[in-house]
Amino acid sequence: MSSMASKKNEVLHAHCKSKDDDLGLRDIPVNDEFSWRFRSNLGDTTLYFCNMWWSKGRLLFNVYDAKDDTILTKCGDGRKGECMWRMNEDGIYLYDMEHHEYRSMHKWGS
Repeated sequence: MSSMASKKNEVLHAHCKSKDDDLGLRDIPVNDEFSWRFRSNLGDTTLYFCNMWWSKGRLLFNVYDAKDDTILTKCGDGRKGECMWRMNEDGIYLYDMEHHEYRSMHKWGS
């Protein structure tokens, strides 16, 4: 583990939202998880995206898209879900419900 990740106050700042729901700003410690539960809307157009930043970089990406089956199956099934994310020193990971493990989704600086 690098000295950067070992700092006690090193956190990831995450602001996630959809068109209808703003999850607010969260500060997540390195190697910690964050999650939320939600329901996709009736038209299956729900889209959540996050802007995340810390000392190693910034990422802006979709974290749930009802029209993207690859994200949908990892966040749960059907119209209800829970996306569980983990912030690691090398990037952002999404918990794959089907395989019961975290999978790398985005690398810092990519």
